[in-house]
Amino acid sequence: MVCDICGIKEASIHFKQVINNQTTSIHLCEECAEEKGFGLSSISQPFPNLLEFFSNIFKEEKGAIAEEMRCTGCGMGLSEFQKGGRLGCSDCFEAFKQPLLSLLKQIHGNTVHIGRHPFGFEKIAQKEKKLKILKDELKKAISTENYEEAARLRDMIKALEQ
Repeated sequence: MVCDICGIKEASIHFKQVINNQTTSIHLCEECAEEKGFGLSSISQPFPNLLEFFSNIFKEEKGAIAEEMRCTGCGMGLSEFQKGGRLGCSDCFEAFKQPLLSLLKQIHGNTVHIGRHPFGFEKIAQKEKKLKILKDELKKAISTENYEEAARLRDMIKALEQ
């Protein structure tokens, strides 16, 4: 792949940014990357500003409102997570759910795992996926007052859950 700036040399540094499902990629050769301040010589550590990166994402997303979020389990604030990069307890996942989902979406492009599963977990994942689909269909059937279909879906869910 050729450098996006000079168009001559082979690109060796690749940046990919996903914001609101819009992906932007740029491919640079080493010289153009150095000129733009993204060169390898300017990096003293493999991930020098990872915590700062996470902090900036949260600040951009939620601003002052996010600063006020606190976990009811351990009392940890979102700003503490931003500084340390670690959650305080299992309740923090629920307390900071929206910022964490937003962060995962920015990093991975999605909040649902769509890749391969560990050996032996594939059947469980398929069963959970099918249950979710059936439960969604059940809600639709109930909302449209299609009770025969709802009863059929309820029975399928019961059979699958056993």
